[in-house]
Amino acid sequence: MSSTTVRLGMWDFAQCDPKRCSGAKLIRLGLIEDFDKRHRPFRGIVLTPSATRVMSGEDVDLIVKHGLAVVDCSWARLDEVPWGRLTGEPRLLPFLVAANPVNYGKPSKLNCVEALLAGLAICRACITCNDRNSLSITDAMEKIAEPFSYADEFLRLNSDYITGYGKCMTGPEVIAMQQHFLTIGSVRCEDSNSSESENAHTHSEQEQELESSTESEHEYDSLGNVIS
Repeated sequence: MSSTTVRLGMWDFAQCDPKRCSGAKLIRLGLIEDFDKRHRPFRGIVLTPSATRVMSGEDVDLIVKHGLAVVDCSWARLDEVPWGRLTGEPRLLPFLVAANPVNYGKPSKLNCVEALLAGLAICRACITCNDRNSLSITDAMEKIAEPFSYADEFLRLNSDYITGYGKCMTGPEVIAMQQHFLTIGSVRCEDSNSSESENAHTHSEQEQELESSTESEHEYDSLGNVIS
């Protein structure tokens, strides 16, 4: 594998505030392509909610050769998205936790830059497991992470998940690994809850109520961005 830059891009369906969208920021900075204005076709992996297959080690060569892209749209308006405009191979990301300021610590509420980082990090982990050169992937990750103060925290929070998924060469293996992580998380939660005091439970419930109240003030797109 050469150290040639990995192609990165995004389809923006104008369903969120561009001033708050991490993907739009990457486009403005010239760090990823705007595929709505592209002049050449995209044949890489597309991280999209319309996918039916999860990303795995099978996708590494396609990412290295043709690139990685995301789709910025709203879960509430999926029926309005012109999916026919997308090219490439659609994939879903496995279970991961967000670190962006809007959805810190929330499962699967990734924004655009987090989704790109996740795809690249899993790709790099797969390459490393197979003793191949991951320089091009690392370069791409550093390039898009630099403008976001929470990028390193995102990779730290998901380090174990990424390492685990990196050992999986097929979609079913990724799903099995994801279930393993979710089962471990469930057991830890139960153990933690059983040892909490009544006051701790009350505090937790108050936090959930506050979180629910805060969330109700916003609508989020498919990658966790706030829609005004």
